[in-house]
Formats: sequence, C-alpha cells, structure tokens
Amino acid sequence: RASLVNDSLCDTVETELALGVSADLGAKALEDFELPPPWLRETSLDGRTTGVWAAVPSAADPGDMVLRALDAPTITDTAVLLPPVEASASEDLVLSFVHTYDFELSDGILWDGGVIEITRDGGATWDDVEIPGTLEPGYDGALSNRADNPLSDRRAFGGQNPSFPAEDAVTLNFGTRFAGETVQLRFRVGTDQSVGAPGWEIDDLEITGSVDLAFPALVPDASDCAGAPVADPGMPQTVFGGEAVVLDGSMSMDPDGDPLTFAWSALDPDGPMLDATDAAMVGFIAPDVTEETLYAFRLSVTDGVGSDTADTTVNVLVAPPPPPPDMGLPDMGVDLGAPDAGVPDMGVPPTDMGAPADDMIPPADMGGEEAPADSGGCGCHVTGPLGAAAGPQAIFFAFLALLDWRRRRRR
Repeated sequence: RASLVNDSLCDTVETELALGVSADLGAKALEDFELPPPWLRETSLDGRTTGVWAAVPSAADPGDMVLRALDAPTITDTAVLLPPVEASASEDLVLSFVHTYDFELSDGILWDGGVIEITRDGGATWDDVEIPGTLEPGYDGALSNRADNPLSDRRAFGGQNPSFPAEDAVTLNFGTRFAGETVQLRFRVGTDQSVGAPGWEIDDLEITGSVDLAFPALVPDASDCAGAPVADPGMPQTVFGGEAVVLDGSMSMDPDGDPLTFAWSALDPDGPMLDATDAAMVGFIAPDVTEETLYAFRLSVTDGVGSDTADTTVNVLVAPPPPPPDMGLPDMGVDLGAPDAGVPDMGVPPTDMGAPADDMIPPADMGGEEAPADSGGCGCHVTGPLGAAAGPQAIFFAFLALLDWRRRRRR
C-alpha cells in the first residue's frame, strides 16, 4: 500500500499498487485480502446495484484489509461468490471466518442484514447455509418485511455482532454431506427503502475439507531466477524518415553463458516491418512521416529455461527537404544577362567590348607570364598559377579592369 499526495487537491490518497514479483500463481486455504483477490467479483442480484462490495481497509484497523459490504439507504440485493470447491470424500467441509457488522436496527427491528448461501448445481439454485450446515454462532433473527427488503422474513445477521466493534469468529460445518460434490458459497446482503449503516466486514476466510485449496495465491517461484537471461534491446534512437535503423540486442546476456534465442516484435500495429525477428540485430527503413512519430519495439530472449523481455523506442522525425539545385561552384556575383545555372556567370568575352582595338589595355597582373610578341591578339594572355583551369576567373577580372580603365578615361 502506498500514500500518494496530489498537489492540486492538497490531500493524501491511499491506493493499492500491483507489483511484479518473483513468484508463481498457486493456491491457499486462507484469504486475508491483503492483496486484491483475483476471484473477487460483485454480483448484482437486483440487476441494477453495484459498488456495495469491495476489499478495503478495515474501519476499526486501517492497516488491515477486509471484505466489506455497505448497508445502503435504499433497496439493494447484492452478493460476492467464493471460488467453487470440490468437497473431500472423507473430511468435513468447513468454512470459517471472522467478521464485524453494524446493520440498520431500530426498536428491536432488524431492517437490513446479511446471509450466507450455497449452491450444488453451479448457481441454478441457492440454499441458506442454516439448512444443510451448522452455523456457530448463528443468525440474529428474521429481517422485517415492512420496507421491501429483498431478504424480508429471512433469518440473517442483523443489528450488531455480539462483540462489536471487535470481531467475532464464525464456523460453518457441513460435515461430509457434500462429499465428492462441487459446491460454491456466497455472502449476500439485502437492504430496504431508507436509512443505511456501516455494514458488514469479513476477514480471514478459510475453507478446509476440499480436494483443492480454494483461494488463488502467490507462491515462491519454482524456477531459478539467478540464472535467467537479461534482455537488452539497445538505447532509444531518433532518426529521420527514410533512414535505415538497426535494433541491436547483442548486449543481451545470460549469467551462465547459455546461448540465447531472440524474438523481436513491433508494439505498434501500424509500425514499420522488421527485416527479421529472430536475430540479435534486426533492421528496418524508417517510414516517411508527416509529424514526429514514436515507435516501440520489444525484445524477448530465452536460454531454454528462463526468459526476459525489454522494450526500446525509435523516434522518427519528418525528413528535411531536398537541397536546392544551385549547390555547385560559387556564383561570381556579376550577371550580364545570362541565366543563372549554378556555374560562374561570365557574361560576354572581354575581347570585344565595343571599343576600338587600340583602346584595349592589358589587364592587371594576374600572376601569369606575358605571351610572346608574335602571339597575335591584343598582346597578353594568362598562364602560370591561374592556368587554363582558372581561365574564366582570369577573364572575369580582366573584364573588370577594362571597365574601370574606360570609366577613368572618359573623365
């Protein structure tokens, strides 16, 4: 049991937490309600009432869990059925328990109350246990028929138990009357039109003289958990849609060094399909998504005796857009009218700028060597460090020098 504090309510709430333990499901003769009983189910005999029966802390001792039925201030008819048992052929079938009760009582009249019933035909018919058995101590008297109680005129536990608020022990002995038969018991409460009370608390239920133990229980684990394998599906990952993903369970281990068998599974029905499921490492292509999506995967490993499972996740992000087409050489920055196609934009050749040939002057020294005098043309060209590979850049800078020279000449 744990106490949880809710800041928004400024209050403390007690709740039951179910924890996985190293144990197997077995059976026991005694039910003490300290763990929520898996067999506990409320039956509405009037077809409408629920919430009367529950396993809750005792009103007298909050540290002790009990089965409680409320005495409601309205007409109700509800019950809780115990697990069915096969009566021994030779031993007495005995039900024992402790209880405390406080049902509506006024002027000596028992208005509300509880009874115990038994069936021998799977629930088709039910008889009060006072008929075939010996109930000690017995019921307190008959319930009133003046306020529409479903148990009107029947003998029942009513008012308060003799030791109230302390508990009283009850024994119900059927002897061998049901030897070899399968029978089932139930606790039943009936209430009338108005006025309620605390109700009925039952604890330490025990059935003896049955072939099998009556109540489910956790028993020590029969297997040796010390040598069980440990599954390791790897760390959570974050990828873009379209990327390859590898789930790596190779760090899973067995303390005894036994070989492991792997089994991967996707926990999301609409998740990506794995390329394999029975290898230590499996993969898939992350799907293209329109929004960030988290997928979960489970790895199970076994060494043939013990097993273990563990989960991991892959967070798939929206894939980035493709790069723009102009991702090649840097643009030279001058556009003389030619379309920008991702290569240096050189405009028109500097050899014909619309001026007489004698207006041409050699461009600035670009680090090359002069051409021989008889090379023809305008008297120079670029070689050396800039060379042929840098020809377009050399022409461009020569063109800029020519433009600057002509601008200064016209002044």
